[in-house]
Parts: sequence; C-alpha cells; structure tokens
Amino acid sequence: MATEIKIFKEAIHTHLNVNDKAELISILAKPLLEKKYVTAEFAEKVLEREEKFPTGLPLKKIGVAIPHTDPKYVLKNAISIGVLKKPLPFKVMASPEQSVNVGIIFLLALNDSEKHLEILQKLISLIQNEKALFQILNGSKDEIFHFIDRQLKGGESSYD
Repeated sequence: MATEIKIFKEAIHTHLNVNDKAELISILAKPLLEKKYVTAEFAEKVLEREEKFPTGLPLKKIGVAIPHTDPKYVLKNAISIGVLKKPLPFKVMASPEQSVNVGIIFLLALNDSEKHLEILQKLISLIQNEKALFQILNGSKDEIFHFIDRQLKGGESSYD
C-alpha cells in the first residue's frame, strides 16, 4: 500500500531568499502549521534535531537536505519543499564536521516511523537522479507539485 503523505502547492516554495536555516524552516513549516498538519513546536524541534542529527546530502551538482523531527510534533503526514535562490550551508548527514551548500530542501512531517522510512527511500531514489533534481530546481510550483506527487505515489517518472 502506498504511503499517504500530503503535498500541496502552498507548501512548495521556489526562488526562496533566506538568511539562515531558522528562517528557512519557519517558512517551510508555516503552511503545514496553518493547515494543522504539525504542532506549534514543529519548526523549533526540526531545528533542534538538525543540530544533533544533520540531514545535508552532498550530491554531484547540488546539495539537498531532508530535515524532520519526532513524530509527536506531526498531526498528519505532509511534505514542504524549498528551492533556494542562494544555497545555505547544512551539516552533512554522514560527516557532521563537514558542510554542504544546499539548494533544495524537503521538510518532512511524518508521524509514523514505517512511513518515514518509505518516504525517505522514495526521496533518496529521487535525489540520486540528477535530471530529477534539475527538474525540481528549475520547475514552477505547479511542475514541482505534479512531479513530486507522482514520485510519492509511485507513478512513472518523467525524468528518465
């Protein structure tokens, strides 16, 4: 059975111009909070977790981060996506002493560890494909919405 995770256009942010991770996470969490998908503490807890367990992934041409927090701060499963105008440094997941400049962020709001693993596997598969990343990096909100929605539902990929 496919994992149920909500993606909505209000939670897709393109050409974001932010100064730091706190501002970024606040912007990405806002539509999730407004639609009551997460608790009021969600953004703060994401930032706290990111300090202890970094989520930056260095890829060939663009860095990606997949910040998230404990399920108790999530009411319903959702994802928020940010595409940055200017990359932000994130600590590397496997090597926290290193940083990577991140241009695409997938903020996960998941309240079930099994779903979390399934979604992470789908995202990892997606971000390992350079064409897919550039499609997200250069896409409009609508294009990103339809593309990611298809990927999460296990549909055919349009980046092959």
